[in-house]
Amino acid sequence: GDGAGLEVDLNWPDTHNTHAIGAKLMLYTSIGVLSRDVRATSGYLSGNASRVHFGIPRGATLERLDIQWPDGRISPVEGIEPQILLVVTR
Repeated sequence: GDGAGLEVDLNWPDTHNTHAIGAKLMLYTSIGVLSRDVRATSGYLSGNASRVHFGIPRGATLERLDIQWPDGRISPVEGIEPQILLVVTR
C-alpha cells in the first residue's frame, strides 16, 4: 500500500508472558481507531513473531496508542510517528 506503517513490540518482563500475548492495541488516528491483538504466531516471518503491524491510511495523522495489557492495565503512548518500530516495555 501507499500508506505508512507502524510496528509495535511489547515487552513485559518479570512475567511468564514476556511478549504480552493477549494484549490489545488501539491506535487513535484522525480518521478513526485501529485495533490489533497481540497473538502468538508461528509463521514464515523472521524476527519477533508477536510484533504487531498497523497499516496507516494515507493522510491519517496519529494521535495516541493505547496498550491494554493482558492484566487490564492501560498504557497510553503519545507522540507516535509512522514508519517506526515502537518498543514498549511495561
